[in-house]
Amino acid sequence: MKRNLILLSLLSFLLITTYYLYEKPTLHKVSKNDSKSLMDFKDLGELKSFRNNNISISIKNGRYYIGDPKNNYLAEKKNIELFLNYLGNLHHKKIITEGKREEFIPLNANQLVFTFENESLIFTLGRKLDFSPEYYLELKRKNKSLIVLVEDKNIPEGVYQKEDSHNHDLNYRQILTLMNLDSKFFEDKKVFRLIDNMNINQVNLTNFRGSSYKINLNKNTTTPKIPKVLNINSKAVFNLREELEKLKSKKLIRNYDKKQLSQKLAEIKVSLKSSQVVSLSLFNKYKNKPGYYLQNSQDSFVFEMQRSDCEFFFRRIDHYWDLQFSLKLDQNIFINGITYPPTNDDVIKIANLLKSRANLWKKVDLKKEKYQYLYQIKTENNQLFKFYHKEQEVFITMDDKSGLIYYVGKDFPLSIGNR
Repeated sequence: MKRNLILLSLLSFLLITTYYLYEKPTLHKVSKNDSKSLMDFKDLGELKSFRNNNISISIKNGRYYIGDPKNNYLAEKKNIELFLNYLGNLHHKKIITEGKREEFIPLNANQLVFTFENESLIFTLGRKLDFSPEYYLELKRKNKSLIVLVEDKNIPEGVYQKEDSHNHDLNYRQILTLMNLDSKFFEDKKVFRLIDNMNINQVNLTNFRGSSYKINLNKNTTTPKIPKVLNINSKAVFNLREELEKLKSKKLIRNYDKKQLSQKLAEIKVSLKSSQVVSLSLFNKYKNKPGYYLQNSQDSFVFEMQRSDCEFFFRRIDHYWDLQFSLKLDQNIFINGITYPPTNDDVIKIANLLKSRANLWKKVDLKKEKYQYLYQIKTENNQLFKFYHKEQEVFITMDDKSGLIYYVGKDFPLSIGNR
């Protein structure tokens, strides 16, 4: 039967024990028959669940669930792996064959229980040695058990002062924590946690600012269309895909009341290659508590978000455009009919501005918005760009209707060409 991730992690610890049981029988007095039945894993079957003192993790169709799978309360695979990798680094140092169980394992001790198709494995945490970081651990299956002294390899060398390295208790405290982890550690907070293969085709966005647009992530196109004088910002489109795929909440709200969500800020419809369409609705309040609350149309939970993780809900379409004119001032230019060389200080300032990304693309009513004409720049290949100014803002256009907006400082050359 195919082994899964959890069973392999357990074996990394258990097989070390098997080595001592089979290969070095002179070190202890465990009978060969007992040791063989304890360490024979062939009849365990498939792993169904495991639990510590606080929660139970069940496994169904390759997914990990906190509690009953019917509740869709998913555990994140990465955190499951962290949990199991810790167990994988517990190394058996000695098998205990003499003495009473209570000398090594206290009453009501912490346990980890792994339930397989045919039986269970129980790990019980024992006492820590007084003058050593090592501790005892009992492994039990059916009516047979084995107590071992554990050397915990999880703490990197150099964490402790050399003189204290022989008796620290951090390892023991960590295994105690492991056996008492609750759902907050394991829960999967990803917004698209129920979708196995995210392959986004298109994103449709509408927000409270009146922005409404579409982005086809596969074709690198937008609606509205990119102005002819600009190009697509491929990096921004690629980043949007990553932002959506990795979108994660700071907190899950289970059994939420839909009526308590209010002040809708934005909505994104994510179209997948599988023809699925997932709607993400962002609200500003839940139960009158301000914040950012995300509702996924295919999920039964609400996700409480960090403001920084919701930035793409508020972006303008021009965020996904390359906001630069292909205007190179490396030859003589004509500003209001006057010739200027590219080495002129003011021309250099204008050139540096044009090398940077503009703040936004905007349709402008020059009279209504009270822009003042500055000058027009004509290149040697007869490209004509007009510059307008208002307060700390420069508007550069080719048709007097739409163009790039730059927010500039006081040292920007406003009077060149008029001197």
